[in-house]
Order: sequence, then C-alpha cells, then structure tokens
Amino acid sequence: MRVFGFLLVLGALTWGAVQLADNPGSVAITWQGYRFTSSVGVLLLMVAAIAVLWSLLSGIWRWLRTSPGRFMEGRAGRRRERGYRLLTEGLVAAAAGDAKAARRIGAKAGQLIQTPLNLLLLAQAAQLNGDEAAARRYFEAMLAHGETEFLGLRGLIVQATKAGDWEAARRHARRAYGLRPETEWLSSVLFDLEARAGDWRAAQKILEAAIKAKLVDPLDGPRRRAVVLAERARMAQSEGAAEDALALARAAHKLDHGLVAATAIAARLLAAQGKARAAAKLVEAGWKCGPHPDLAHAYAAIAPDEPALERTRRFERLHALNPDHPESRIALAEAALEAELWGEARRHLKAAVGERPTQQVYGLLATLEERQGGDPEAVRRWLLRAANATPGAAWLCGKCGAASDHWRARCNACDAFDSLAWKLPPITPARATEGAIESLAPAAHASLEPPSPAVDAAPSRE
Repeated sequence: MRVFGFLLVLGALTWGAVQLADNPGSVAITWQGYRFTSSVGVLLLMVAAIAVLWSLLSGIWRWLRTSPGRFMEGRAGRRRERGYRLLTEGLVAAAAGDAKAARRIGAKAGQLIQTPLNLLLLAQAAQLNGDEAAARRYFEAMLAHGETEFLGLRGLIVQATKAGDWEAARRHARRAYGLRPETEWLSSVLFDLEARAGDWRAAQKILEAAIKAKLVDPLDGPRRRAVVLAERARMAQSEGAAEDALALARAAHKLDHGLVAATAIAARLLAAQGKARAAAKLVEAGWKCGPHPDLAHAYAAIAPDEPALERTRRFERLHALNPDHPESRIALAEAALEAELWGEARRHLKAAVGERPTQQVYGLLATLEERQGGDPEAVRRWLLRAANATPGAAWLCGKCGAASDHWRARCNACDAFDSLAWKLPPITPARATEGAIESLAPAAHASLEPPSPAVDAAPSRE
C-alpha cells in the first residue's frame, strides 16, 4: 500500500508538471505602481519557497521561546532520577540494617526530591538508630500523603505495640483497616487488638470478614468462630444476659462440639429453662469429643434433685459414650460414691489410678475409705499418696504454660488466642525423681497401699 501510494503521488506530480510545461500560462501582479509578471510554475515555486522559509523561521522562534523551560525540565528530571536512585540505595541500606548510610542517603535524597517515600526511608533509619520519637514524627508525616498513609499507619501500629500502648495500636489499626480491609496481616493484628480490648463483637466482625475474604484457613475458620462465640457467651452469662448467652453458646457448640465452655454454658441454661433432654444431648455430644469435669457438673445440674441411684444410672450412660477416658471413670466413680455403691466406685477409681494417678483420684479413694467406715490408717495412706501425686488436669496455655482457673478465649498471661487446653501439667524434676525412687523401691511403694480387705473385700451395695 505504501508503494502504491508513493506511485500515485508521483504520478500526480508528474501529470501536474507536464500540464504546467504544456500550458505555462502567465500571472501578473500589480501593486503600488509595480507590475510583476511570471508563469504559473514559477509562482508556485516562489510560494513553496516562502512556505519553507516561514516554517523554518517559526521553528527557530519556538525553539528560542521554549528552550528555558525545556532546560529546567531536563534539569529537574535529572535531579529526580538521581533522587530516586539515591532513595533506592537508601532503602537497600535500611533493609541491610545500615542506619548510618540510610540516614545519610535519605538526607541527600531529600535535597533532590520531595516525595513521601523519603519519609519512609528516614523513619526506617531513625528506627534502626533507636530514635523512636523521630520515627514517630516521620510516620505521622506520612499520614498526610495518600500513597504512604497505609505504610505510616503500619509503622505507628508497630511502635504502639512495642510500647504496649494497645489502645493507640487499635486506633491506628482501625484506620488502616478502613484503607485496606483485605490485608491479611492487618486483619490478624486488628482481631488480636479487639480481642485484647475485650470487644469480642468487633473481633467477630473482623473474623467474619477475614473468612469471607479467604484470609483464614478454611479448616481453622469454624474453630476460631466457635471460640469467639463461646467467649461472648461466657461474658453474656456473667452479665446476666441468659438468652444471649444461650444463643451464642449453642451456635459455638454447633461449630465445635469439643468446645467445653460453650457446651457447659448451653447445657446449664437449657436445664434452667426445663429443657432437660436438649441439655443432655449437648453434654453427650461434647462428652464424645472429650470428657471434662465441667460437662459432668452440667450433666448433674440437669436434674439436681434426682435420687443418687438414678443419677448413677444416668452417668453410666454418659460413661458408655467414652468409657476409656479417665474423666469418664472419675465422673462415674463420683456418682457411685454419692449413691454409696462402694464396689462400683472402687472399681472405676482403681482403673483411674492406673491411667492417671493424680491428687484428685487419690483423694477420692481416701473419701471412699472414710465414708465406707474403713481403717483410718488406710485413709491416711491415701491422703499421703495424694499429697505426693501429680496435680490433676487444668487449663494450661500451650504458648506460655500458664494455668487458668477456668477456660477463656485468651490466656491471661500471654494473651495468646485459643491456647488453653485441658491437660495434665508437665512432670517437674522433683516429681520425676520421686517416681524413679518409687519404681526402685517396690516394697516401700507397697507399704502405702491400704490393707487388702479394705480394697478387695469391701462390702458393696451394687
């Protein structure tokens, strides 16, 4: 097409030249008494020459008129390019931990360019140098620029967290969350800050949004939701809002049957409303996942005035759901002890001793001997065993190991979320030494056993 166009233009010019050569014509111009006569071809050449000259003069004029501006723009561009190059070098120095070089390069870059990124470099240099006050000023200055507002807020969140100013950290995190709600680290930080402040309703909203945005592991999401709902139920119950507590606890139990706190709260509140069957179903579902004393107490509270023998039969059904767990044996043994079924209680307590020789089990054996009217010396020996035994299971934090008197969503010691688990405390070196001595001295160990008739030939009301 280009060749065709070129040939077409060339043909038109050739045809025009031939026409002018065959028909030169004449042109006469009269002006101020002067007369100019020429052919048409010459006139066209003169017009073309004048057009070329005009174009040349116009170009020279434009160049002269715009040269200062273009010179200044070029100079500014070179300064900007050098400034950004220095800014890049400064950020690299800051990432490498060279505070001195980062601060020096940041000052040079600030002389060449005025950009919010330079504030970030200076803030990082100040942090590396340990000047938190200067870093805070730079971070706050970054808030005035849209492109660095989020980074400034992140810096302020980190500073407030280090200083333990949780309210300031939460305030900055909320503002940052309004800018970028789908940022994974921010969602996690704000959730922790809301939970630390006790605003579990806000924490739940953050968690729901994170789950919807797929920022939380799909396998972990239901558990986290259940823990938040259980904590809200616990707080509602403490405030006397029974209806809200029941709704929240049942929702948490539906998400995770093994969440003891939610199951126990829901069962007790249902029992208080006279819904014994629904309460029993909740406890039994939770017992299958993992027996716990709180569940046993909630199960007993379903019918607080029932005869001891009927309660024992109910606990036999509960025991059958998880028969090999020590808590199942202990719960049934306690019910049998109340019903004065000495043989049944002894059988389950002896099995529990073999699985979990704790202070609680030995204490129950001592109670059994005392209530059965046995030898006072046997009671003393069981109590001695209890004094030297491992403490029973408790709510222990998986992060710091601290114990809590009851379940809560966060550890009181380290504020870790969903870190409390019902388990036996670790064996201390002293306990381990005692166990080794007992294993090396079976005769001494046997001397602490109650008399044989009290253990194996005691009368039973079964």
